[in-house]
Amino acid sequence: MNDLQRLVAEFSEKTDSKLSLPYRALDLCAETGELAQEILRESGYGKQIITKVSDKTVAELGDSLFSLLSMANEMNVDVEEVLGRTLDTYAKRWQRDGMESSHHTPD
Repeated sequence: MNDLQRLVAEFSEKTDSKLSLPYRALDLCAETGELAQEILRESGYGKQIITKVSDKTVAELGDSLFSLLSMANEMNVDVEEVLGRTLDTYAKRWQRDGMESSHHTPD
């Protein structure tokens, strides 16, 4: 468990806000949906380039990160290890297929 995960785990323990994995998954979906909604609003639904994100968007990013780290904690997964493996996979795809490969399903 990395430092960010530990910080989230300690907060969840202190506030008695531990939830089961299915609820964590739903919470992550809700929070990332709210983040996407703010980005869409700020970009005029894709018509404008965002040059500076609003405080509201940054707050939604924080909520999404908290939810993701909480879910990883519930799964007993170290996000740094998972990210390392994912970056290795993307690097291999990039070398093999170029930029478009980052959107393919895992090997």
